[in-house]
Amino acid sequence: MTVSTVGFKYEKGEYALTQGHKERERFHRNSLGRYVCPCGYGWANEYKPSKIIVYIDVDGRREEVWVDHFFKNNWGRITIGRLEAIRNSMPETLEVEVNFSRSNEVYYTAEETSMMGWLTNAKKIR
Repeated sequence: MTVSTVGFKYEKGEYALTQGHKERERFHRNSLGRYVCPCGYGWANEYKPSKIIVYIDVDGRREEVWVDHFFKNNWGRITIGRLEAIRNSMPETLEVEVNFSRSNEVYYTAEETSMMGWLTNAKKIR
């Protein structure tokens, strides 16, 4: 399904070494959306990965597609220069696929061919 892109958003990742964690605490995701990895003696690494979100128009509704994983796997770390190239080469339309979660909610993923074209254009800018 071909849809038009209407927006772009980058959420910066975070990392912190925190204290005050319990002895038997396990690796988990906390209420703020950060991953918590205990490293002993009450300390833990807390991190939240960065995200690139593209907003699309589907039948008059604004939906989001997370595309950061594709760019991280195929181009490497998202630097400031790469982020600007990705933002400036965003296509007018994207090919998306409709998916259903376990709770039967609809979410969208971008097609591989559409993303490869976007990556090629971003590399030309960079």
